[in-house]
Amino acid sequence: DFRRFTSSREAGTNKSFGINLQQFESPTLQQAARFYSIMDEIVGTATVNVERILGDKNEDNDDLTKKLKIGTYIENKDRLFEARWFGIVNPNRLGGEFLTQSPESFFQNNNLGSNKVFYSEGTNFDDKYAAQNLMAATYINAYLPFNEHFTATLGVRAEYNRQQLQSRRRGSGSAINVDNPVLNTLPSANFSYKLNEKHIIRTAFSTTVNRPEFRELAPFTYYDFNFDVARRGNENLKNATIYNYDLRYDFYPSSGEIISLGVFNKQFVNPIEAALFYNGSTVAFTVENSKSAYSRGIEFEIRKELSPRLTALFNASVIGSNVKVAGINDQNRYLQGQSPYLINAGLFYADDKKGLQANVLYNVIGPRIFVIGDNVLSANVFEVPRNVIDLNLTKAISKRLEAKISLQDVLNQPFKLIQDTDRNNKISADDGIYQSFKRGSYSTIGLNYKF
Repeated sequence: DFRRFTSSREAGTNKSFGINLQQFESPTLQQAARFYSIMDEIVGTATVNVERILGDKNEDNDDLTKKLKIGTYIENKDRLFEARWFGIVNPNRLGGEFLTQSPESFFQNNNLGSNKVFYSEGTNFDDKYAAQNLMAATYINAYLPFNEHFTATLGVRAEYNRQQLQSRRRGSGSAINVDNPVLNTLPSANFSYKLNEKHIIRTAFSTTVNRPEFRELAPFTYYDFNFDVARRGNENLKNATIYNYDLRYDFYPSSGEIISLGVFNKQFVNPIEAALFYNGSTVAFTVENSKSAYSRGIEFEIRKELSPRLTALFNASVIGSNVKVAGINDQNRYLQGQSPYLINAGLFYADDKKGLQANVLYNVIGPRIFVIGDNVLSANVFEVPRNVIDLNLTKAISKRLEAKISLQDVLNQPFKLIQDTDRNNKISADDGIYQSFKRGSYSTIGLNYKF
């Protein structure tokens, strides 16, 4: 049961805020609306896993024992979703003091009437759906240590997945029936070569699959309170397949320390991306498949003990991506949601004798496409980098009592979306703000008592 309203006033003035209402009898979820929904879902799962030793067990070093694993997994999911919603409309065009009342005064029964404002139902055919998903999978996995230096883990997983959804189209009420039975064979191979106790080279290959969520398939339009936008599913979505290639070098200077350098390449077939579309006179979000894409880059990680009680952690990635759309290779479009760089850093302090633990964490991601445009009516929308710092402190007061203080997002930099209006695939001074707000810092103080 969601209730919401918005208010506005003329920019650059000190006029009173007025509650926004539709001026005709067709309601909208964005203005003075009340939304009810209910979802029932039944999920049943069953799994069996068996592990056997191949040959003789190595009693001195279990890492040199060959092992075979076989397993199966079955999941059946059944969902029924229904929604109903109403919006207050103002076809009588009331204004002035009537709309500038406080919310407590405005939302009163005596303000409702055929000659005042009234509720109008907006529920449509697409505000309900039923969905089912059957997953049946089996795998075989072999751990093969050839010697104390070289090991391999080889496996394959077969998945039969049938995703179904039944709904109706908005307006016409025509039936929508999604039925996607797909059989996937997903091989994987991991190799590790230990030069010595401090130096290891690893390489890996795997195939994975990304399936749409039910709400991404359903034509149902729901209101996203976080971003003040309507979101709609796409019944034509296909599964995405990803081919993953990794190569990494690990160096362990001492216990608890690591220096790691890796490269990776991911090839996508039918990647699923968030996209803009025009829903009548307003802009909404949906999801679409692109033809293909890649994401490749370099990763670096270091964990260093600065003292017996203080540890530093740093990891960073530099990533390039590209998307192929409708058979045309658009070199200027990144993969939606993929940042060109990621940085994480942290300092961790622990003094067991004093019962004191503290850490400070830092994170930033590079500018990334938040939602793709159609490059005809709308351009891509980018998410701007923001620096995030978190602080945590824990102090033992006694054997059973400890105090905790947590400060999240201390800097509280604005979450900002910029539309690439000049379509040069980067954020520049000529681009306009699509949305900007501050999430706020979040602080907690607590006591934990152990019985």
